[in-house]
Amino acid sequence: MFVACEGSYGNGNASLYAVDESQNVVYGQLFKNANGEPLGDVLQWITVMGEKLFLCVNNSDKIEVVNRYTFKRLATIPVEKPRSLLIINEHRALVGSLFHNKIYELDLDNCVVKKTLELSAKNAEQFLKVGHEIFVANWDDHCRQLYVLDSEDLSLKDSIRLPGFAPQCLVTDAQNNLWALAGNQTEGRRPTLSKIDPVSHQILDTFLFDTDFNAMRLVTDPSGQFLYFLGVNYSGQSAFNGVYKMNIDDEMLPALPWLKSGDFEYFWALGVQPHTGDVYLGLPKGFVQKGAVRVYSSTAILQNEFQVGVGPGMFYFVD
Repeated sequence: MFVACEGSYGNGNASLYAVDESQNVVYGQLFKNANGEPLGDVLQWITVMGEKLFLCVNNSDKIEVVNRYTFKRLATIPVEKPRSLLIINEHRALVGSLFHNKIYELDLDNCVVKKTLELSAKNAEQFLKVGHEIFVANWDDHCRQLYVLDSEDLSLKDSIRLPGFAPQCLVTDAQNNLWALAGNQTEGRRPTLSKIDPVSHQILDTFLFDTDFNAMRLVTDPSGQFLYFLGVNYSGQSAFNGVYKMNIDDEMLPALPWLKSGDFEYFWALGVQPHTGDVYLGLPKGFVQKGAVRVYSSTAILQNEFQVGVGPGMFYFVD
């Protein structure tokens, strides 16, 4: 399992960590140790394909491509503010960009940008491929569209009007429905959670959060029957702070956290181990010191805790 540690913005102290879950061993600073130089500023996203590990280093305007076993650099792809990366197939990938309305198609054989496309909204925060379509969530406060691209030629096929602004997270569930989490509470955009038919593109249901609730990091459990997401207040003082769990058949949002954060802390990363169902949580500790990862069972019992780099923001589980 890999941990993307963002670092503290502007300080160039992002780092890549790995955890051997079977041996309970943590390996740190993998890129720096293998290449003799820092990774960069804000490690935002990790994706694996074959023996290649793709690292989106957002504020360094680059994607580092390394060997997933030795962590030696294979290539560096210049991209403006890379935010997320979707592998379309073994030859192609799609990358989103923060602050820009551009998305980039990558040639994975040569590790170069093949094509640049433009959407009407900025901040392509997440992609999700369903069949021959790619759904794009643009975390733009003025956007309430979920864009649908053809996975072959990346042409715009449709746009789904959402009940809320600033879509940010996408998952599919056990019933093959698509869920979109939208909102940006700090910018006055009330969070919403929408269930969508990915074939007809019709919205099947929508849940409205309280206006002062800041919802983030939507994921599913291994069965696809349960959704998890974070409630985040950066002061650590909000009653909303914690992890929330919701059955996909529920008719309302959960009123209380499944797991409440401690006093004066909040969670920043959320992931679910695809085989065990254990819940992994990243604690940034203000992005001023080394962060921590806590592991809980699916019944909210603490299993483990270990130290990682500054600002753990994403987990990537590998077989």
